[in-house]
Amino acid sequence: MMGEEDKIVEFHRSLPQICDSTFPLRAPGADKGPTLHTVLEIWPDASKDLFYYLQWQMKSPYFDMQGPMPKEIRQFEKELILPWVYAEYHNRSLSGEISFIKEIQIHPDHHKPRTHGNRYALKIFEQRRVPKLAEMSFKKEFEGNRRTTHPRIVPLLSAFRHKSIFYFIFPWANGGSLQELWENCPTSHGSPGKDVPWYSDRWMADQCYGIADAVAAVHGYRDHTQSDAPPSEAQLHHDIKPENIVCYKDQETSSYTLKLTDFGLSEALERGASLRQDQAVKSKTYRPPEADIPGSYIGHTWDVWCLGCLYLDFITWVLLGWTELNNFGEMRLAEVDDANNDHVQNPVLEDVFFWKRRERNVWRWFSRSSQRVVVEIKPSVTSVSFVDPVQGPQARPANIEVQHISKLRNHPECNGFLRELIDYVDKEMLVINSRARTTSDKVRDALRAMGAC
Repeated sequence: MMGEEDKIVEFHRSLPQICDSTFPLRAPGADKGPTLHTVLEIWPDASKDLFYYLQWQMKSPYFDMQGPMPKEIRQFEKELILPWVYAEYHNRSLSGEISFIKEIQIHPDHHKPRTHGNRYALKIFEQRRVPKLAEMSFKKEFEGNRRTTHPRIVPLLSAFRHKSIFYFIFPWANGGSLQELWENCPTSHGSPGKDVPWYSDRWMADQCYGIADAVAAVHGYRDHTQSDAPPSEAQLHHDIKPENIVCYKDQETSSYTLKLTDFGLSEALERGASLRQDQAVKSKTYRPPEADIPGSYIGHTWDVWCLGCLYLDFITWVLLGWTELNNFGEMRLAEVDDANNDHVQNPVLEDVFFWKRRERNVWRWFSRSSQRVVVEIKPSVTSVSFVDPVQGPQARPANIEVQHISKLRNHPECNGFLRELIDYVDKEMLVINSRARTTSDKVRDALRAMGAC
């Protein structure tokens, strides 16, 4: 209304009366709220149009970051201005991906901050490629975040839609992901204290326990940190990996607290229930064997396998450092499925922790079978068992070379908690048969018995 001082009195005396809560005034024909037509009917059309567009510069949403988990997805008018005072891309969406992350800061008058300060992660869902897929992915992740709350799960602070784009707000992880921690804090010859003075086996134990307790809560087991609270609705996280474990740095101690995040692939799943084979996500490095074995049980033990892989990589970083951790992946990548497999001409190279091979001319008491498929832990990892789809779990041949886990066990610094955790991962978590694999509540309890928490 600059330059139109005489209209301020008219505006103030208008009916219905105007106050801050009245804004934004709607365009003529709008269903809700006072419109420009009723309030400013004496103004010329050009003034109405100008007022309509300029009023949005004074309107911006408020975010209560101290409130409970959002129950609804907020809808913001497309003309509204988001109150970011700082925004920086941290990973642009790659080809085939539909979301990316910005670090943002919010104007102090437009949010009630949490204790971590004014730094937030804004997850943005792209709609340029496949609009419906972006919306479906957003809503799926929204429900996954709502199903489980836990101190070691990154809380969803806000969910909203603006200009046909979907957004989540999370607390900013100032230490990056666990993958980045491993890369940026290299250990020297198995002596973590040289390069990361905050490291201790006790810290490692507490972090492993915290993540295990979070995964158990995801699976619907009662949360040990909130014993009086009812258990969460059971679900499968479906995508546990170091990129989805984020680190919150304590500025006083320079240590880190690890938390689980990213429920974009989660599935509501009761304990004991199984996903169909076509519902299972063909993830990469930490994919469990049941993803590749037709008719396998695909339940919560999927996450247990992934957690076992993560723990083994974690221990590798502690004892051997980032370079050897990277070499461990290269060793698995070099182990291709047996030459009798279908992909003999163009074998698929994967750094998963298992492989498949076919045995020909196998005799059984009732018939002669031309071949059978066995699924094994890769020789570079360990030698626990293999699964014959007909006969079930079998003892693994003794002449298979054992490499990585043996190397960890023989390390001079591998004792106490680290040795116990390696043995547990080897015997209980990296088990080919998904029904014989341990459950997340037992993983949590085992870590507690090892002295964690």
